[in-house]
Amino acid sequence: MLAVKITDTRDFMKKLLSMETFDTFEVSELSLTTYTTFRVDGDWHGDFFSDKPENVSSLSWRLLRPAIFQLIKGKDQPSDIHIVFRLSRLNLGNLIRAQGIPVDPDSVGGLFLNIMFSPASLTITTGTSMKVFSMDRTLEHAWDDRMLRFFRHEGIALERL
Repeated sequence: MLAVKITDTRDFMKKLLSMETFDTFEVSELSLTTYTTFRVDGDWHGDFFSDKPENVSSLSWRLLRPAIFQLIKGKDQPSDIHIVFRLSRLNLGNLIRAQGIPVDPDSVGGLFLNIMFSPASLTITTGTSMKVFSMDRTLEHAWDDRMLRFFRHEGIALERL
């Protein structure tokens, strides 16, 4: 597991809410507290749309980001945001293949990115969920390394905890 503190909160929130930086991630769950608490369970209800988005089978940050931005824009800062992103099944398979990790993608429950914001701090942790028991942490380490490269590539300032 990787744990980091974001050192430039303003820049990170801009990348999270106003840019496409995290758009390829699926939203596993979200909790946002402003004048009330909004909760998203991450379930995809594609039948809702009369004009169904193409090639969409899960709730992506790309779809949810504009609604969340509308909830928090303005002069008052949210008191709490907790987002759990999950790497898509396609990108999970790509990571496993690229790293040559001997893991069946179907045995992976998910690779997660937990974003926890409060006015005092912004921290991110990674998580790995397996459907089967394994002592092998190769996938977990590959996920942590991948996220560190992602943060570097996106110019996200952080310090490891």
